Amino acid sequence: MFKPLIEGLALGLSTGTVCFVTCAPIYLPWMMTEQRGIWKSLQRLLEISAGRFVAYILFGALAGYFGSNIEPLSRELFTGISYILLSAFLVLNAFRTHREGKSCRIPGVVTVSKSAFLLGLFTGINFCPSFLIALSSAVNLGGVVSGMEVFLGFFFGTSVFLLPLALSSYLSILKEVKVLARIASILIALWFIYQGVFNLHHVYQEHQHEKNTYLLDLAEYPFQPVIVASLADSTAAFALRDSLLTIYQAPAVVLPILGKQFDSLTADRDHIILLVFAGSLKDTLVAVKYQDYHHIVIEQGNSHKVPQFLRKTRFKLDIGQKMRFRI
Repeated sequence: MFKPLIEGLALGLSTGTVCFVTCAPIYLPWMMTEQRGIWKSLQRLLEISAGRFVAYILFGALAGYFGSNIEPLSRELFTGISYILLSAFLVLNAFRTHREGKSCRIPGVVTVSKSAFLLGLFTGINFCPSFLIALSSAVNLGGVVSGMEVFLGFFFGTSVFLLPLALSSYLSILKEVKVLARIASILIALWFIYQGVFNLHHVYQEHQHEKNTYLLDLAEYPFQPVIVASLADSTAAFALRDSLLTIYQAPAVVLPILGKQFDSLTADRDHIILLVFAGSLKDTLVAVKYQDYHHIVIEQGNSHKVPQFLRKTRFKLDIGQKMRFRI
Protein backbone atom coordinates (compact mmCIF):
# COMPACT_ATOMS: atom_id res chain seq x y z
CA MET A 1 0.00 0.00 0.00
CA PHE A 2 2.83 2.40 0.90
CA LYS A 3 5.24 1.15 -1.75
CA PRO A 4 4.87 4.26 -4.01
CA LEU A 5 5.42 6.52 -0.97
CA ILE A 6 8.59 4.63 0.00
CA GLU A 7 9.84 4.68 -3.60
CA GLY A 8 9.29 8.44 -3.77
CA LEU A 9 11.06 8.98 -0.43
CA ALA A 10 14.03 6.87 -1.53
CA LEU A 11 14.13 8.75 -4.82
CA GLY A 12 14.05 12.11 -3.04
CA LEU A 13 16.86 11.11 -0.68
CA SER A 14 19.01 9.74 -3.51
CA THR A 15 18.56 12.76 -5.79
CA GLY A 16 18.36 15.40 -3.05
CA THR A 17 21.82 16.78 -3.79
CA VAL A 18 20.80 17.38 -7.40
CA CYS A 19 17.65 19.12 -6.15
CA PHE A 20 19.76 21.29 -3.82
CA VAL A 21 22.14 22.28 -6.62
CA THR A 22 19.16 23.15 -8.84
CA CYS A 23 17.09 25.10 -6.31
CA ALA A 24 19.64 26.64 -3.93
CA PRO A 25 20.79 29.29 -6.48
CA ILE A 26 17.14 30.44 -6.62
CA TYR A 27 16.17 30.22 -2.95
CA LEU A 28 19.41 31.50 -1.43
CA PRO A 29 19.49 34.97 -3.08
CA TRP A 30 15.74 35.39 -2.43
CA MET A 31 16.16 34.63 1.27
CA MET A 32 19.24 36.84 1.63
CA THR A 33 17.60 39.95 0.17
CA GLU A 34 15.99 40.55 3.58
CA GLN A 35 17.42 40.30 7.09
CA ARG A 36 15.68 37.66 9.15
CA GLY A 37 16.36 35.60 12.23
CA ILE A 38 16.91 31.88 11.88
CA TRP A 39 13.37 31.04 13.04
CA LYS A 40 11.90 33.49 10.51
CA SER A 41 14.09 31.90 7.84
CA LEU A 42 12.83 28.46 8.83
CA GLN A 43 9.27 29.75 8.56
CA ARG A 44 9.99 31.07 5.05
CA LEU A 45 11.58 27.77 4.13
CA LEU A 46 8.46 25.94 5.32
CA GLU A 47 6.31 28.25 3.18
CA ILE A 48 8.53 27.49 0.17
CA SER A 49 8.15 23.80 0.96
CA ALA A 50 4.37 24.20 1.12
CA GLY A 51 4.40 25.65 -2.40
CA ARG A 52 6.58 22.79 -3.62
CA PHE A 53 4.28 20.36 -1.84
CA VAL A 54 1.19 21.64 -3.68
CA ALA A 55 3.00 21.60 -7.05
CA TYR A 56 4.32 18.05 -6.49
CA ILE A 57 0.97 16.67 -5.37
CA LEU A 58 -0.82 18.18 -8.37
CA PHE A 59 1.73 16.86 -10.84
CA GLY A 60 1.81 13.48 -9.12
CA ALA A 61 -1.97 13.21 -9.55
CA LEU A 62 -1.76 14.30 -13.20
CA ALA A 63 1.11 11.91 -13.94
CA GLY A 64 -0.77 9.02 -12.35
CA TYR A 65 -3.98 9.87 -14.20
CA PHE A 66 -2.64 10.60 -17.68
CA GLY A 67 0.32 8.21 -17.53
CA SER A 68 2.62 8.23 -20.54
CA ASN A 69 0.18 10.50 -22.43
CA ILE A 70 1.93 13.54 -20.92
CA GLU A 71 3.62 14.80 -24.06
CA PRO A 72 7.14 16.30 -24.01
CA LEU A 73 5.70 19.47 -25.57
CA SER A 74 3.25 19.81 -22.67
CA ARG A 75 6.19 19.58 -20.27
CA GLU A 76 8.03 22.29 -22.20
CA LEU A 77 4.95 24.50 -22.14
CA PHE A 78 4.51 24.16 -18.37
CA THR A 79 8.23 24.66 -17.79
CA GLY A 80 8.37 27.72 -20.05
CA ILE A 81 5.44 29.39 -18.30
CA SER A 82 6.78 28.58 -14.82
CA TYR A 83 10.24 29.92 -15.75
CA ILE A 84 8.79 33.24 -16.90
CA LEU A 85 6.58 33.53 -13.81
CA LEU A 86 9.55 32.69 -11.61
CA SER A 87 11.67 35.33 -13.38
CA ALA A 88 9.01 38.00 -12.88
CA PHE A 89 8.74 36.97 -9.21
CA LEU A 90 12.51 37.29 -8.63
CA VAL A 91 12.72 40.68 -10.38
CA LEU A 92 9.77 42.01 -8.34
CA ASN A 93 11.41 40.79 -5.15
CA ALA A 94 14.71 42.52 -5.98
CA PHE A 95 12.81 45.73 -6.77
CA ARG A 96 10.73 45.47 -3.57
CA THR A 97 13.64 44.87 -1.22
CA HIS A 98 15.64 47.66 -2.87
CA ARG A 99 12.75 50.10 -2.36
CA GLU A 100 12.18 48.91 1.19
CA GLY A 101 15.87 49.47 1.96
CA LYS A 102 15.40 53.11 1.01
CA SER A 103 12.08 53.37 2.89
CA CYS A 104 10.27 54.08 -0.38
CA ARG A 105 6.62 53.37 -1.13
CA ILE A 106 5.99 49.88 -2.57
CA PRO A 107 3.27 49.36 -5.22
CA GLY A 108 0.67 46.87 -4.04
CA VAL A 109 1.25 44.42 -6.91
CA VAL A 110 4.94 44.14 -6.00
CA THR A 111 4.17 42.81 -2.52
CA VAL A 112 3.26 39.46 -4.10
CA SER A 113 7.02 38.81 -4.21
CA LYS A 114 6.96 38.41 -0.41
CA SER A 115 5.11 35.12 -0.81
CA ALA A 116 7.49 32.23 -0.17
CA PHE A 117 4.60 29.90 -1.05
CA LEU A 118 4.49 31.23 -4.63
CA LEU A 119 8.26 30.84 -4.94
CA GLY A 120 7.92 27.21 -3.92
CA LEU A 121 5.01 26.72 -6.32
CA PHE A 122 6.90 28.16 -9.31
CA THR A 123 10.02 26.12 -8.59
CA GLY A 124 7.91 23.01 -7.98
CA ILE A 125 6.66 23.22 -11.58
CA ASN A 126 10.18 22.71 -12.86
CA PHE A 127 11.19 19.72 -14.95
CA CYS A 128 14.67 19.41 -13.47
CA PRO A 129 16.43 15.99 -13.59
CA SER A 130 15.15 14.92 -10.14
CA PHE A 131 11.59 15.97 -10.97
CA LEU A 132 11.65 14.06 -14.28
CA ILE A 133 12.79 10.88 -12.55
CA ALA A 134 9.92 11.19 -10.07
CA LEU A 135 7.53 11.91 -12.94
CA SER A 136 8.66 8.77 -14.79
CA SER A 137 8.16 6.72 -11.62
CA ALA A 138 4.63 8.09 -11.16
CA VAL A 139 3.81 7.37 -14.80
CA ASN A 140 5.08 3.78 -14.56
CA LEU A 141 3.06 3.06 -11.41
CA GLY A 142 -0.14 4.57 -12.82
CA GLY A 143 -3.15 5.77 -10.85
CA VAL A 144 -3.85 9.12 -9.20
CA VAL A 145 -3.21 7.93 -5.63
CA SER A 146 0.05 6.18 -6.54
CA GLY A 147 1.27 9.25 -8.40
CA MET A 148 0.48 11.48 -5.42
CA GLU A 149 2.23 9.08 -3.05
CA VAL A 150 5.39 9.07 -5.19
CA PHE A 151 5.57 12.86 -5.17
CA LEU A 152 4.69 13.06 -1.48
CA GLY A 153 7.66 10.84 -0.66
CA PHE A 154 9.80 12.73 -3.15
CA PHE A 155 8.85 16.00 -1.44
CA PHE A 156 9.91 14.83 2.04
CA GLY A 157 13.09 13.24 0.70
CA THR A 158 14.28 16.38 -1.09
CA SER A 159 13.13 18.81 1.63
CA VAL A 160 15.79 17.48 4.00
CA PHE A 161 18.51 18.85 1.72
CA LEU A 162 17.01 22.35 1.70
CA LEU A 163 17.09 22.84 5.50
CA PRO A 164 20.63 24.33 5.54
CA LEU A 165 19.27 27.30 3.56
CA ALA A 166 17.78 28.59 6.82
CA LEU A 167 21.32 29.57 7.86
CA SER A 168 21.29 32.23 5.15
CA SER A 169 19.77 34.55 7.76
CA TYR A 170 23.25 35.03 9.24
CA LEU A 171 24.62 36.23 5.90
CA SER A 172 21.82 38.76 5.38
CA ILE A 173 23.10 40.85 8.30
CA LEU A 174 25.62 42.47 5.97
CA LYS A 175 24.21 45.19 3.69
CA GLU A 176 26.65 44.24 0.91
CA VAL A 177 25.39 40.65 0.95
CA LYS A 178 21.81 41.81 0.45
CA VAL A 179 22.88 43.96 -2.52
CA LEU A 180 24.75 41.03 -4.05
CA ALA A 181 21.72 38.80 -3.43
CA ARG A 182 19.48 41.23 -5.34
CA ILE A 183 21.95 41.30 -8.23
CA ALA A 184 22.13 37.50 -8.20
CA SER A 185 18.30 37.32 -8.23
CA ILE A 186 18.14 39.54 -11.31
CA LEU A 187 20.84 37.53 -13.12
CA ILE A 188 19.04 34.29 -12.32
CA ALA A 189 15.76 35.87 -13.47
CA LEU A 190 17.36 36.81 -16.81
CA TRP A 191 18.56 33.24 -17.25
CA PHE A 192 15.12 31.81 -16.54
CA ILE A 193 13.46 34.34 -18.86
CA TYR A 194 15.80 33.16 -21.61
CA GLN A 195 15.02 29.51 -20.86
CA GLY A 196 11.27 30.19 -20.62
CA VAL A 197 11.12 32.10 -23.90
CA PHE A 198 13.27 29.42 -25.58
CA ASN A 199 10.89 26.68 -24.40
CA LEU A 200 7.78 28.57 -25.49
CA HIS A 201 9.34 29.36 -28.87
CA HIS A 202 10.14 25.69 -29.36
CA VAL A 203 6.56 24.73 -28.44
CA TYR A 204 5.27 27.30 -30.94
CA GLN A 205 7.56 25.97 -33.69
CA GLU A 206 6.45 22.41 -33.04
CA HIS A 207 2.81 23.50 -33.06
CA GLN A 208 3.29 25.21 -36.41
CA HIS A 209 5.03 22.11 -37.71
CA GLU A 210 2.14 19.93 -36.55
CA LYS A 211 -0.27 22.15 -38.49
CA ASN A 212 1.74 21.54 -41.67
CA THR A 213 2.07 17.78 -41.34
CA TYR A 214 -0.26 14.82 -41.69
CA LEU A 215 -0.26 11.17 -40.66
CA LEU A 216 -0.42 8.69 -43.52
CA ASP A 217 -1.70 5.23 -42.55
CA LEU A 218 -0.80 2.98 -45.47
CA ALA A 219 -3.55 0.45 -44.72
CA GLU A 220 -6.38 2.87 -43.88
CA TYR A 221 -5.81 5.46 -46.60
CA PRO A 222 -8.01 4.81 -49.70
CA PHE A 223 -5.12 4.05 -52.03
CA GLN A 224 -5.27 2.77 -55.57
CA PRO A 225 -2.24 0.43 -55.64
CA VAL A 226 -0.26 0.37 -58.88
CA ILE A 227 2.47 -2.23 -59.39
CA VAL A 228 5.28 -1.39 -61.82
CA ALA A 229 7.32 -4.44 -62.80
CA SER A 230 9.55 -5.73 -65.57
CA LEU A 231 8.77 -8.93 -67.43
CA ALA A 232 11.23 -10.80 -65.20
CA ASP A 233 9.23 -9.77 -62.11
CA SER A 234 5.78 -10.35 -63.59
CA THR A 235 5.08 -13.55 -61.60
CA ALA A 236 5.92 -11.88 -58.29
CA ALA A 237 3.94 -8.77 -59.37
CA PHE A 238 0.72 -10.69 -59.99
CA ALA A 239 1.14 -12.62 -56.73
CA LEU A 240 1.52 -9.29 -54.93
CA ARG A 241 -1.60 -7.97 -56.70
CA ASP A 242 -3.65 -10.86 -55.34
CA SER A 243 -2.39 -10.38 -51.77
CA LEU A 244 -3.27 -6.67 -51.85
CA LEU A 245 -6.96 -7.53 -52.25
CA THR A 246 -7.05 -8.15 -48.47
CA ILE A 247 -5.90 -4.56 -47.81
CA TYR A 248 -7.35 -2.22 -50.43
CA GLN A 249 -10.84 -2.11 -51.91
CA ALA A 250 -9.56 -1.09 -55.33
CA PRO A 251 -7.76 -3.95 -57.06
CA ALA A 252 -4.11 -3.28 -57.90
CA VAL A 253 -3.15 -2.32 -61.45
CA VAL A 254 -0.03 -3.99 -62.89
CA LEU A 255 1.96 -1.89 -65.39
CA PRO A 256 4.82 -3.11 -67.55
CA ILE A 257 7.95 -1.01 -68.04
CA LEU A 258 6.39 1.44 -70.44
CA GLY A 259 6.81 5.04 -69.38
CA LYS A 260 3.75 6.19 -71.30
CA GLN A 261 1.60 3.88 -69.14
CA PHE A 262 1.84 6.49 -66.40
CA ASP A 263 -0.38 8.71 -68.51
CA SER A 264 -3.27 6.31 -68.00
CA LEU A 265 -3.21 6.78 -64.21
CA THR A 266 -5.75 9.01 -62.52
CA ALA A 267 -4.83 12.63 -62.07
CA ASP A 268 -5.32 12.33 -58.30
CA ARG A 269 -1.75 11.33 -57.49
CA ASP A 270 -2.33 11.57 -53.72
CA HIS A 271 -4.53 8.47 -53.88
CA ILE A 272 -2.09 6.31 -55.82
CA ILE A 273 0.63 4.22 -54.22
CA LEU A 274 3.23 2.82 -56.59
CA LEU A 275 4.85 -0.49 -55.74
CA VAL A 276 7.89 -0.40 -58.00
CA PHE A 277 10.04 -3.47 -58.52
CA ALA A 278 13.66 -2.35 -58.45
CA GLY A 279 14.38 -4.00 -61.80
CA SER A 280 11.99 -1.61 -63.55
CA LEU A 281 14.05 1.40 -62.48
CA LYS A 282 16.51 0.66 -65.25
CA ASP A 283 13.97 2.41 -67.45
CA THR A 284 14.89 6.09 -67.03
CA LEU A 285 11.34 7.34 -67.73
CA VAL A 286 9.92 5.16 -64.98
CA ALA A 287 12.70 6.24 -62.61
CA VAL A 288 11.78 9.88 -63.14
CA LYS A 289 8.00 9.61 -63.00
CA TYR A 290 7.57 7.40 -59.91
CA GLN A 291 9.01 10.20 -57.76
CA ASP A 292 5.73 12.12 -58.21
CA TYR A 293 3.75 9.46 -56.30
CA HIS A 294 3.69 7.77 -52.93
CA HIS A 295 5.90 4.80 -53.68
CA ILE A 296 7.73 1.79 -52.33
CA VAL A 297 10.71 0.34 -54.21
CA ILE A 298 10.82 -3.46 -53.88
CA GLU A 299 14.20 -5.17 -54.02
CA GLN A 300 14.42 -8.57 -55.68
CA GLY A 301 12.90 -11.35 -53.54
CA ASN A 302 11.21 -8.98 -51.06
CA SER A 303 7.73 -8.67 -52.59
CA HIS A 304 6.27 -11.03 -49.94
CA LYS A 305 7.15 -8.46 -47.23
CA VAL A 306 5.06 -5.70 -48.77
CA PRO A 307 1.53 -6.63 -47.49
CA GLN A 308 2.67 -6.86 -43.87
CA PHE A 309 4.54 -3.56 -44.20
CA LEU A 310 1.44 -1.84 -45.60
CA ARG A 311 -0.76 -3.15 -42.78
CA LYS A 312 1.50 -1.96 -39.95
CA THR A 313 3.14 1.25 -41.16
CA ARG A 314 2.27 4.92 -40.78
CA PHE A 315 4.28 7.91 -41.96
CA LYS A 316 4.28 11.47 -40.67
CA LEU A 317 4.80 13.75 -43.66
CA ASP A 318 4.80 17.42 -44.52
CA ILE A 319 1.73 18.53 -46.44
CA GLY A 320 2.42 17.94 -50.12
CA GLN A 321 5.27 15.53 -49.41
CA LYS A 322 5.14 12.03 -50.89
CA MET A 323 5.99 8.88 -48.98
CA ARG A 324 9.15 7.14 -50.19
CA PHE A 325 10.45 3.81 -48.94
CA ARG A 326 12.54 0.86 -50.03
CA ILE A 327 11.99 -2.74 -48.99
